[in-house]
Amino acid sequence: MLFRCSRWIWVLAPTLALAVGVCGCWNPFNPDQEEEGDPDPVEIVDRTSKVNLVKFFAKAHEDQSTDDYTESLHEDYQFWFSEDDRNDPLWDWTDWIGKELDVSITNRMFQDDEVTDIHVDLTNQTQHSQNAEDNFFEMIVGDPPFTVYRGDFLVDMHVIEDNGEERIDHWVDGKAFMYLISDPIYEGQWQIWKIEDKGNEHKKAGQGTSWGSLKREMR
Repeated sequence: MLFRCSRWIWVLAPTLALAVGVCGCWNPFNPDQEEEGDPDPVEIVDRTSKVNLVKFFAKAHEDQSTDDYTESLHEDYQFWFSEDDRNDPLWDWTDWIGKELDVSITNRMFQDDEVTDIHVDLTNQTQHSQNAEDNFFEMIVGDPPFTVYRGDFLVDMHVIEDNGEERIDHWVDGKAFMYLISDPIYEGQWQIWKIEDKGNEHKKAGQGTSWGSLKREMR
């Protein structure tokens, strides 16, 4: 009996080794263990918080998604050009634009075959609140009564144009106030109510451009 038992163990050993080899990294004693090389979970970016909205807005640029960009903006949205731009003797445009025109300009940029890449980094440097959930947004109550949250952002944006012969990097290096408001239609969602471009202090030295100047150029 002892001989037979050891013989069966000897026969089964290669079979078990083969099974382990076929299974690769799967551990039969820990089936829930993730295999090596599994991709990191994809971060879901939505508009369910003020912080997420800013990420959603930046990602809309990078994905060149007009739908997501439009969804980010409140129906009464305004983009105000910087004081430096408006006071420039060569400025030939308006003081501000509304949602419809802004979306039209942005869509034209997104759909341009020569715009091959867009990168947007918006860094909130506001420190008016210690509420981590608000991520340092300043609450402002308007008249008639409504509430918006203002963030003071550093804007680092690159719009790359490449026609096969020339590559141009439209670099926005500036600041902006972004005012966020709760979505009037979808509860728990947020939208951008207004952006005030604060310009680029290095623009006169030829280092980058302002956010508003880029919109003017892309119109």
